[in-house]
Formats: sequence, structure tokens, C-alpha cells
Amino acid sequence: MQQTCISRAGNNVLASLLATITCVLLLGACTSKPAPTAKSFQDCSDCPEMVMVPAGSFMMGSPDTEHDRDDDEGPQHTVTIARDFAASKYEVTVAQYAVFLKETGRTTDNCDPGWWRQPMFTPDNPKTPAVCVSWEDAKAYVTWLGDKTGKAYRLLSEAEWEYAERGGTTATYYWGEAASQTCNFVPCNTRYEFTAPVGTYPGNAFGLYDMTGNVYEWVEDCWNESYVGAPTDGSAWLDGDCLHRVHRGGSWQSADSEYRSANRNRYFTGIRRTENGIRVALTPGASAKVTIVN
Repeated sequence: MQQTCISRAGNNVLASLLATITCVLLLGACTSKPAPTAKSFQDCSDCPEMVMVPAGSFMMGSPDTEHDRDDDEGPQHTVTIARDFAASKYEVTVAQYAVFLKETGRTTDNCDPGWWRQPMFTPDNPKTPAVCVSWEDAKAYVTWLGDKTGKAYRLLSEAEWEYAERGGTTATYYWGEAASQTCNFVPCNTRYEFTAPVGTYPGNAFGLYDMTGNVYEWVEDCWNESYVGAPTDGSAWLDGDCLHRVHRGGSWQSADSEYRSANRNRYFTGIRRTENGIRVALTPGASAKVTIVN
């Protein structure tokens, strides 16, 4: 795809304005409305900012006719999420994750850069998303948040993630069917450079940002090669290959096909990579489990 995107150094306002103008000119290429000013909350100064996601039903997965679809995205099935839940407005940032690392003694050592030729990322902007996060790290992070706040922080289920990412849309991408608009909504112009600060690009109709692109986001579910037998109530699927866990959304170095709302991927639970980060969830009204330290 020809890259006609604004430069990475461009400011957030210009990126949002360009995306909005493009949607208008394309007369319906974008099926989702501009993100509302969603009411958010924070349980502590170092905690992620959270946004409530309303309960509802949606069609999970992709139709057989969708371009670039994979077999693991089917069969399509209706999922009903019966109660509201909260999701972090942005991916967990370097600044937020640094507090966790300091207080727990956990590290980002042994991060696998894959084929990326640059050395392991050293954060120079506290608003960039945290990377070098394994699934085990992500679980430790939400446990730490729960202990810190007394609230039931957790990872999203895969169904909750796709529901939240789509923001009420049914198109290939949350902004519509136009793959040519990818760079107006996803930091694809940072490929081979790195992530963009969270919130640089327009959010979706639920007021969530960077659900697509920037970093892959771990969810709770074990990996399964299809949706045959998958839960239909929005809960995490904890049967299957649990040495691999699902991560969603594509990353700063993904192909365009990986930005599709239905796209799925997975990785080993214990390996840290420069593509992987975290978005957290919260069950309103529930209390965190008490961690017993021997």
C-alpha cells in the first residue's frame, strides 16, 4: 500500500483532523463516528485511565468473503456480553509500567527483538506504550493493580477485546472498509521506527485509543485454531493450547491485514517481545483477590 501518511513527528491534532476530513470526503468510507468524549476514571495516579464499555451483542470473527481473512477467524458467531465492563482508554504506558517494575522488581530483560535490527527499545517518551511484556508479565501487572487498588483488574477476554475494538461497527476495520485509510487511524507510518505516543490517532466510538496498531495487546484466552466450541457469553476461553495465549490488534511493524478487527494472533506466554504490550480491564463492583505472601 502506498504510504501517504502524515509524518510521525506530526502533532495529534493534525492527525485527528486529517482522518475526519478524509472520512467526510470519502462519503461513508468510515462507518464509525468520531470518538465521543467518554467519561473516564483512574483508581490511582499511576493506574491506567479507564473507560466504561456498555454491554451488548456482536458478531465475532470474519465472514468467508473478507479479504485477507484467516481460517482461525471463523466460524462467525454471536457473542452477548451481559454487563458493562471497563477497559483502559490507552495501552499501558512506559511511565505506568515503570512504577510496576520498580515496586515488584520485575524486569524487561531478555526481550526478543525478532528480526528488528535496532537494539532493544529504551523509552524516551513516558506516553509511549510499554513493550517487552510477556503474557506472564501482563498477568503480574493486573494482579499488582488489583492489590494496589482492591479492585478486580484483569486482562480482557478475546471476545471483549474484539467487541471493544469494533466499537459497534461490523466492517473489516473499525473505521470502515477502506484499507487505504489505514495510516489515518493506525501508526503504520512508524513501521521500522517504533510506536507512537498513545492517543496520537483517533479513538473509536467507545472512546478507546490504539486498539489497532502500536502494540499487540495480550488477552486472557488460550489459543484455539478456530471458534468451534468458543464461549458465546464474552468469557475467556481457557481450554486449548494454553502455552500460547492470544494477543490482538497488530503492532508497529504489522502488515495491513493484521489491522483488521477480526485478525487473531498468539505467542508463547513467557517470551518478551518489542511488539507486545498491555491493555487492562476491570469488572465494576468486584473486589480483587487478596494476594497471600509467604
